Amino acid sequence: MTGCLHLLAALTLTGPVPAAPVPPGPSPPLSPASLPAPVPPTPAAPPAGVNISWNLEFGHISGTPDECRLKAVAAIAAQDRFRFAEIGPDGAVWGYTDTCRIKVIAVVTPPHDGAVMYVMVVSREPGAERVGLAVHDHLMKAPRDPKTPERAGTRAPDVEKNLLHIAWHLEARAVNRLSRHFGSAAELVLDKRGYTARPTPASPTISGAFGGREGHFTLAVATPGVPGISTNVLVASVGVDGEAAAREAKTVCTAILKILFD
Repeated sequence: MTGCLHLLAALTLTGPVPAAPVPPGPSPPLSPASLPAPVPPTPAAPPAGVNISWNLEFGHISGTPDECRLKAVAAIAAQDRFRFAEIGPDGAVWGYTDTCRIKVIAVVTPPHDGAVMYVMVVSREPGAERVGLAVHDHLMKAPRDPKTPERAGTRAPDVEKNLLHIAWHLEARAVNRLSRHFGSAAELVLDKRGYTARPTPASPTISGAFGGREGHFTLAVATPGVPGISTNVLVASVGVDGEAAAREAKTVCTAILKILFD
């Protein structure tokens, strides 16, 4: 069981939101003599923001949860221009290269051996898709190295401060209640929260929606969990503030599930 999703989105991360223009009210007609002299047009400033290159891959690998997470550390450490990787306090593996932030989530799928591994990569520059595929391929194909440490590389604050944060929230729900309506519910929630929301590209294994607004890019998807029993609902939010992104991911997930199950 594998799946992938590649997105390129424009996101405004900084700067105020311009106020919507207010249509002028009716005014009395002006004579030619009272009209002001024409003013040369001012070139429009480009919008503040960045392009986000985003990649999501998932697939099932065998091993204990700890073995799966250590393999994720090794997969990140194998990337070009690698800087740092570790198993975080939330159980997810995170790390980065010079240009990409990477997060790998191991979701145990009892009674089956192993875990479903979600690989998320985000960058301000092109290249997230290439890195995501490389990490995914390492997880799926490379032999496990028992000597892999829980932490690899050295943290580089000067690099880390310029990278976007990835926060996530994941819950499992019954299959039949999500298969047909999840994408519509996700798009509705994002739209109501001010995102420019769109459905995810057509895929046999992923349904959902994504969108951007000032400060956040958020993706909500339903992917296979335990075959025939559950679906994993994953909401990931990207932004310059990690804590704000974490709150957004949980809020969006809660709102989607409320629509589907209340």
